[in-house]
Formats: sequence, structure tokens, C-alpha cells
Amino acid sequence: NHVHFTGCRLESYPGTAIALTGGNTNKIYLTDCKLESLASNRPALTAANAVSLHLAGVQITARGEPGATLDSLLSIQDSSFIVGDLVLEHVAWDGGATLGAYVSLTMCRGVDLQISVIDGQNILPLGSYVRIGGSEACSVRGMFRRGRHVEQRSWVA
Repeated sequence: NHVHFTGCRLESYPGTAIALTGGNTNKIYLTDCKLESLASNRPALTAANAVSLHLAGVQITARGEPGATLDSLLSIQDSSFIVGDLVLEHVAWDGGATLGAYVSLTMCRGVDLQISVIDGQNILPLGSYVRIGGSEACSVRGMFRRGRHVEQRSWVA
């Protein structure tokens, strides 16, 4: 309850870098944090049952193991009042994992995210960058770069 991560740098972790779980997971602040692992096949940041999660200047970089599937870089479930800005990068130029989505929101309420995405695999359909299921009052918008192509997109539920 009321936890602050400021200037954290987590690298080369084998699984999930930060997992926020439990019934008292509220008022969590991540500011100027970098989560980077080229070997993990799990989302770098997960939240379940969180209330009031603030992500400011968070960068997530992942590759995953060749032949594996990385479901998402950021996965949030059954959570509310999630706001923030993130830079998300999948560096699969040398045969990393297949990516399912950059952001996955399931059963969430009151989400407002601004994201900048660097797509290193160049095969993920633009419509699949963000996956929102069973959620309400959620908005994810941002800039997406695939090779030299740049596009703006937004998802609303």
C-alpha cells in the first residue's frame, strides 16, 4: 500500500520484473523506471487487483527466447485507476519470441495510458498492439514505429 519505485533499473531477470498482487495493492507509483530482459518470456510488469497505479516514464524492453511466445510486455487484470506513460520495445530482430501484444488489459476500469512503441519484429498486426478484454472506461493511445513506418493509434473500451 502506497509504494514508490523511483529511478529503478531492473535488467536480465528470468521472469516478471515487478508483479503487483494482493488485496491491498493500491497507490503504487513507478517513476523513471527501466525494465529490460532479453531472455524472459513473461510480461515485465503485471498487476492484479491493483487500485491507483501510476506509471510515469516507464520503459519496458524485451526480446524473449527464440521459438517462445511472449504474451505481452505489460499485463493488468481486475484493476482500476491506472494512468501513465510508457515506452515499450520488442527487440526480436535476431529471432526473439513471438509477441502477442504490447499491453494486455483484462477486466479493468478507469485506465488512461499513453504509450510509445518500437516494434522490433515487424510482423505484429497494428490492431494487435493493445488487447482490451471485458474492460470499461479504458483508453490507450500512442505512437507506433515499425521499421521506418510511424503511426498513431488509440484503443478505447
